[in-house]
Amino acid sequence: MNTARLPSRWDVVSRHAYVLLLATACCFSQTGCAVLSASPEVVRQTYTTQQNELFKICPKGTHRDQVEKRLAEAGINGEFGTNQSIYYCDFWKREDGKVWELNLALLFDEEGVLYSTMPGRTQITSVKE
Repeated sequence: MNTARLPSRWDVVSRHAYVLLLATACCFSQTGCAVLSASPEVVRQTYTTQQNELFKICPKGTHRDQVEKRLAEAGINGEFGTNQSIYYCDFWKREDGKVWELNLALLFDEEGVLYSTMPGRTQITSVKE
């Protein structure tokens, strides 16, 4: 009489789980955490597109305090210049999952009212002739 027992269903399941765990570990050792934290797509738009979209959120005539609040609520990151008359917009984490790289500065008058925009922090490089 043969005394060898057949593997139970749980033995088979645990072997499959072990193989799956081993395969997953090998995958992560090659890719790191990149699979878990895929970075969002960064999109560049024209200056005019950026300006039009920001004026939808903060039209001309909006006070600085309201602008700062609305930008934060919309997911727009940036910072004020030293005298609070310019707000430099850096990135916009949009609801569609995309991130816009912004190159736009919002200009405020003496009363703190938004009146215009200009290109933001553009990189200037010197070229030797």
